[in-house]
Amino acid sequence: MSHYLIFSNAAILHRVDIDDIMYCESVNRIVSVYGAHFEHHNVPNLRLGDLHKLLPTDRFVRVGRSHILNRQAIKCLNKREARCWLAWRGQTRDVKLYARNIKILEESLR
Repeated sequence: MSHYLIFSNAAILHRVDIDDIMYCESVNRIVSVYGAHFEHHNVPNLRLGDLHKLLPTDRFVRVGRSHILNRQAIKCLNKREARCWLAWRGQTRDVKLYARNIKILEESLR
């Protein structure tokens, strides 16, 4: 059974299946949500911490203050370059992480 998140502003309403989310990112307090076939930039009125509370913790891991990653999408972690490669539903993404958060991610994957 799928669960959905609803993002909306004054003009547009987006319904996103949680199963489709590859990762979420916060840059300068602007949250973006990425999937294999969609991107929602500048999701209004949403903080990354609040979004993390809405996602299943067995499937998503919070990595520092800037990222939430779909555990199943993580394919490679380059600790030296602080990069994570995700693959989900036929699409791939290269996510640059903060070096201080690599250990958090590494431990959560064990």
